[in-house]
Amino acid sequence: MANFIGKYELVSSDKFDEYMEAIGVGFATRVIATKLKPSTTISQVGDEFHIKTSSTFKNTEIKFELGKEFKEETADGRSCTSVITLETDNKLKHTQTANGADLVSYREISGDEMTLTLHAPNVECKRIYKKVN
Repeated sequence: MANFIGKYELVSSDKFDEYMEAIGVGFATRVIATKLKPSTTISQVGDEFHIKTSSTFKNTEIKFELGKEFKEETADGRSCTSVITLETDNKLKHTQTANGADLVSYREISGDEMTLTLHAPNVECKRIYKKVN
């Protein structure tokens, strides 16, 4: 997990609006969200990891231990039960469960880039972040 620690800024995004529409995010929120360039900071305190996402519209932070379920409120206001696992040294899997349905995303590190791949029914969104420290 040490490969993930640091601050990242969004540099590109593909099919983010389509992803948000597929998971039920309203039009007005989608218009705002697609224009944002958030930063994501990943840190560790003991066994607990923190992923903080910041933008001019909204800030979110999740705190978790690998492999343990936790309650999460997403940036679009959904409440879910989540679990994050380390698939490889460079790949995290984040599963969100709400109303009996799972949404899965992956964060993968390659050099100084982090790719966030978001999966929804019939849509795959990729967001590329560049490490800034």
